[in-house]
Amino acid sequence: MTWEDFYDKFYEWADSTQVRKISELTTFGSHEQVAEVILMYVDEKAASRLAKKALTAGVE
Repeated sequence: MTWEDFYDKFYEWADSTQVRKISELTTFGSHEQVAEVILMYVDEKAASRLAKKALTAGVE
């Protein structure tokens, strides 16, 4: 799943869907968008997982 698809739909999804979709990400957007989404997660583990995946993909 591209970052654009993920980001466009993120706020419409249930919390569980937001978390599940992290594993489907194949691209990432700007560091500002990634940080915005990370801050929206209530689940700290999900936020950490997204942050680690984004950093591994080269988001700074």
